[in-house]
Amino acid sequence: MKTKQEIKDWLDKQMADDRLTYPCATVFENAPLALEQLVLETRIHTLQWALDVPLCRFPLRKKKARP
Repeated sequence: MKTKQEIKDWLDKQMADDRLTYPCATVFENAPLALEQLVLETRIHTLQWALDVPLCRFPLRKKKARP
């Protein structure tokens, strides 16, 4: 069984994936990307559900680099 902190750490790692900031792909345009986005979104929503936090919406906004 994972601790709450381990789940949060894994969630943060999944949320850092750049593919979540791309426009949502379709299987007709880019099937590999569409499948990866679906896996990441499902995994993130499952972890958020387990932590009882609000579910995020995709695509995520890119974080602006600080100067």
